[in-house]
Amino acid sequence: DLELRVVFSKNEELWIRNMVQPVYNEHKKIIGKRGVIQNITVEKNLRELNRQVASLAKIGSWEVNLVDKTVFWSEEVHIIHGTNPETYNPQLDEAINFYRKDFHELIKSSVEKCISKGKSYDLEAVIITADKKELWVRSNAKAEFSNGVCTRIFGSFQDINERKQAEIAVQESETKFRTIF
Repeated sequence: DLELRVVFSKNEELWIRNMVQPVYNEHKKIIGKRGVIQNITVEKNLRELNRQVASLAKIGSWEVNLVDKTVFWSEEVHIIHGTNPETYNPQLDEAINFYRKDFHELIKSSVEKCISKGKSYDLEAVIITADKKELWVRSNAKAEFSNGVCTRIFGSFQDINERKQAEIAVQESETKFRTIF
């Protein structure tokens, strides 16, 4: 499959997907090609809009495939962690180790319950980014089962550091105010 951008004028463009397959004769020799051209402009625009929204909201998606033993992070999850999506391939244990040590047990037990019992979670915790900065995040997960066995867990991951820092500042101010009066 090949995706191409076709520009008609400054204000008009079209995205197409060109799918070509060889045609074989009875001797399994290629005698031609056949293909389909599909207009994917709407799909491409929706993907770009989704990417922009995720970036503005500082939210990304992740998945742990328990069958293939693979971990996927969206581009935004890599940005939050400070890792390069081209060179860093996350593993489940490594992903858990990004959390600050005082959150390790909470994360491990939440993941284990999600896998063993299908118990979804939604929690806030601190991670230590690749460049050693502390960052508050919100992570949630759901499990998917096949024949009673968990095959994958997946969810979203969001940078909530600004909101969390503001909450902490308000709490500290209220505490100081109460001690004064």
